[in-house]
Amino acid sequence: MRKALIAAVGVIVVFLAGCGKPDVFPLAVGINPWVGYDALVLARERRLVDVRRVKIVELSSSSQIQRNLRNGVLDAAALTLDEALRLAHDGAAIRIVAVVGVSTGGDAVLARPAITKLSQLKGKRIGVELSAGGAVVLARLLEAAGLSRDEVSLLPIEASQQEGALRAGWIDAVVTFEPTKSRLEARGYRVLFDSSRMPDEIVDVLVVRTGVLERRPEDVVELLAGWERGVLALRSAPAAAAGLLSAGANLSPEAYLQSLQGLKFGTLAGSAQLLSGDPAPLAKQHFGLGKLLMQLGLIQKPPDWSALLSGEPAAQAVLRLERER
Repeated sequence: MRKALIAAVGVIVVFLAGCGKPDVFPLAVGINPWVGYDALVLARERRLVDVRRVKIVELSSSSQIQRNLRNGVLDAAALTLDEALRLAHDGAAIRIVAVVGVSTGGDAVLARPAITKLSQLKGKRIGVELSAGGAVVLARLLEAAGLSRDEVSLLPIEASQQEGALRAGWIDAVVTFEPTKSRLEARGYRVLFDSSRMPDEIVDVLVVRTGVLERRPEDVVELLAGWERGVLALRSAPAAAAGLLSAGANLSPEAYLQSLQGLKFGTLAGSAQLLSGDPAPLAKQHFGLGKLLMQLGLIQKPPDWSALLSGEPAAQAVLRLERER
């Protein structure tokens, strides 16, 4: 009887252990095909980030990423700053934890070869992902062309469909980004406008859902450290990195490296500075972006920068990387 009782207790203990603390899944981090986020793909493929703690999820568009972030399917994501501000305005509880780069020409408007100047866009059909960063590029394009939104036809098209829509003749021009930009250029489409004409306005950030950051700060730090390890690997051996990443962009390694010329990577040390303080430098630098989004009717009140920015994870990631050296 005693042996039977001990055995029964043992079974119960094992059962309770199995019903205890559940396995923690890796942070699900969404990225779209923009080449500026490929350092995370490189980190995943080269095991420069702990894949038991961080899972990089490649999705076809920013709109898809935002939907999944809102619904809690993703824990974190790479977005443009304007996308993050719009998400937060719409009620998503997120924090910006890193500034990963700035577009310096990688976002662009391309048109059929017959369209040679901006004024010729009047009355034309322009494809754009309005729920994503394309809305800001479109606003600056129309400003440069001296056109109003009523003088063009806008077709909402997600990033994964833009190239096909232009080639099929459904649209006359498209607001897009690398690597689609390079693929279209190679087919003879003409760049009419790019982000080099709107310096420091298209900023890429990493955002994390607030609850995830509170519960799993060490995993967020590992994500940030992994991103910087990926950037360092890309910079130290660009040809090798291009050999791995170019196929996913449907470019040759040489064309892939050229596409990187349209962006400038940030650093974790820079992020820690930009996202800390009250007001934080990023808030001061991009006060005008909030105003632009309000003018476009994309948000109805100024961003609450103090509730949105968090420099501590980047600072902790810097310390982690220093210990690894």
